[in-house]
Amino acid sequence: MRVAVITPYWHEPDRMLIRCLDSVAAQTHPCTHLMVADGHPNALIDRREACIHLKLDQAHGDNGDTPRGIGAKCAIEMGFDAVAFLDADNWFWPNHIETLVALQAESGAEVLISKRSFHRADGSEILGLAEAGDAVHYADTSCLMLTGRALDIAPLWTAIPKELAPICDRIFWQMLMSHGYKMAVSPKRTVAFTTQYTAHYAAVGEPPPAQAKDGQESQAAVAWWNALPLEEQERLNRNMGFP
Repeated sequence: MRVAVITPYWHEPDRMLIRCLDSVAAQTHPCTHLMVADGHPNALIDRREACIHLKLDQAHGDNGDTPRGIGAKCAIEMGFDAVAFLDADNWFWPNHIETLVALQAESGAEVLISKRSFHRADGSEILGLAEAGDAVHYADTSCLMLTGRALDIAPLWTAIPKELAPICDRIFWQMLMSHGYKMAVSPKRTVAFTTQYTAHYAAVGEPPPAQAKDGQESQAAVAWWNALPLEEQERLNRNMGFP
């Protein structure tokens, strides 16, 4: 199975990008990394082998939705069998892609989902934190790999309104769920997730980092949607591929 990994990036520091890049390069199942610059290309990526660097001419400010969708569209046009996603502040453990490819062969699923470990900004793991995404109501973007019919949805990140960017991962999950794709969940935690959410730190009794996300942006996105006329909601739902 030919797998492409899509990573949108913006102004992330070099050390973070290198960690992300190295984790994909170290996968035990070979894959191709598509790094998509959202208006601010970093020259260090041009020097990486087995990495395709796509450079958008302007930043979109939509939490990576536009570069993510464009990267997925390019991967599909290039003939990849599967598309996985990895945000630039996260990284894969070496067996991540191999685990999901094996799960796909065993299950025949079109949406493959991994579990994740939770980490502080310095990379250290937050022990004792329960999995927030249960692959029923939600799965984090970096835990997803799509193949088969589910590839039709992969480019539709670009259709998510910018106002919904704070909850784009949950919107995309609902898009997947609405099509009834066969899904399979790996019990292995093969994605390292850098959390910026105050609730995660509160759950283990730690003070949150500066500028942590407290949910207000998500609440504003939901309020924006609820204030739309029904006709506009229906139009946007059609654009996002909801049946």
